[in-house]
Amino acid sequence: MFNTLGSFEIESVNDLQHIVRECVVHGRALVPMGGGTFIHVGYPPNKPVSVLKTVGLAKIIEYVADDMVVAAESGITLSALQECLKENNQWLPIDVALPSQQTLGGIVASRANSTLRPGYGSVRDWLIGIEAVNAASEIIIGGGKVVKNVAGYDLPKLYCGSWGTLGILTKINFKVAPLPEADRSVLIVLSNDRNSENLIDALLTNLSPASALLFNEHAAARILGPGSEPAQYIMLRFLGMDEDVNLQVEMTSRVASEYAGSIIALPEQAAVPLFRQLTDFPVEMAPLTASYHVLSSQVGAHVRMVDWTASRYGLRAETVADISSGIVSARFLEDEKDSIDWMAFLPVFKDKAARVGGSLIIERMPDVWRDAEVPVWSPILADFQIMQLIKQNLDPANIFSPGRFIGGI
Repeated sequence: MFNTLGSFEIESVNDLQHIVRECVVHGRALVPMGGGTFIHVGYPPNKPVSVLKTVGLAKIIEYVADDMVVAAESGITLSALQECLKENNQWLPIDVALPSQQTLGGIVASRANSTLRPGYGSVRDWLIGIEAVNAASEIIIGGGKVVKNVAGYDLPKLYCGSWGTLGILTKINFKVAPLPEADRSVLIVLSNDRNSENLIDALLTNLSPASALLFNEHAAARILGPGSEPAQYIMLRFLGMDEDVNLQVEMTSRVASEYAGSIIALPEQAAVPLFRQLTDFPVEMAPLTASYHVLSSQVGAHVRMVDWTASRYGLRAETVADISSGIVSARFLEDEKDSIDWMAFLPVFKDKAARVGGSLIIERMPDVWRDAEVPVWSPILADFQIMQLIKQNLDPANIFSPGRFIGGI
């Protein structure tokens, strides 16, 4: 967290507009915060700020079950929204870390990763409309209330992943889906002396999992318990019609056996808490946490490379990777606290993303890195100039999350 001038809790859009006007007049800035799940990510603000808490904006504004669309205020949590949709046997097919804490506004602003992305797509794919307050304290609207909406600029996609730098989201519109009939999970155990790339390729080629997560032996020791086998683990979750799901589970067993992987069919009472722990993994505390974005074909090799490199520097790397999207969450823990040379580890740590053509977000870092102004997001690509121009035009006074995002915008 960072030092602030204080905080505001808003309960209406009018409150928000008034606060934004006051900030412009007095030269102050704002950092929006929903549940605070990812408030630790990013750079410290480059000028004094107040934190704007949106959890008071927590109403469902409109829900048309027959049209499968819902509009809700940005401060409502994902869990609260799902409970409402469940009454009509529907849901929003995304699952993110700490859903009872993460708000819809925070999920969209951070473009939070959904572990159901392989089967259902990302948060961006379900977003159809937004309402926000801009730097002139005006209410702006993008998208709409229907799935097929092509009028105007696609502002919802622009605000998705903007990290609170372009305005304050006040309302989010989503399309929703029927709840799946069946939900089954399997756990594949693959010994550490075998490469996982061929197995991963075969799984993704022959199967259609809703979720596909690879976690290493260090993550398994904490999540499954100290008695877990020192191996690589792949958890697959299948959602859909009962007959289709059962067929997918049978095919999983056949595919895994070809690559010497053993199968554990997980009963629901075991699968639900395990899936929850894997989904919540990215927000757990550690001296260093990071998110690598690599090609899905590189995930297995990348995880092994990170694990091996960390061990050379006295660190233990716990990793959970989405094998379909190539998003690898890593926690680095100190095995020998007094012997870690963080600055020596820095170049090899960053090299693990560059070597496979990927990108890196350092979500938590040791103080010595922060003091050395180590970039949070890297690399910075050519489209950064466009991002700067968008920021300058939509927030000319730089009052929204100043300096917090990539490249200090």
